[in-house]
Amino acid sequence: AAAVFPPWWTPSKALAAADDAGEILAVGRASFIVIVRSTDGDVAPRLHASGALLVLDPQTAGSCAG
Repeated sequence: AAAVFPPWWTPSKALAAADDAGEILAVGRASFIVIVRSTDGDVAPRLHASGALLVLDPQTAGSCAG
C-alpha cells in the first residue's frame, strides 16, 4: 500500500507511523509517501489509524509512490 502521511510531518515521524502498520518497502518521491507491505491484508486500516491521510494501491499511485 502507498500511504500518504501529512506533508508537514517529519520523515522520521512518517516512517515510524508506517512501521507501526507493516513492513516498509520504500519511500516515495516525497518523504511523506511510504510504501508498506503486510502479509495479513489488513494494512490500510492500520495505516489510517497510524495517521495516513490516504492509502492507495502502489500500482495505481504511479509516480507519486516513487
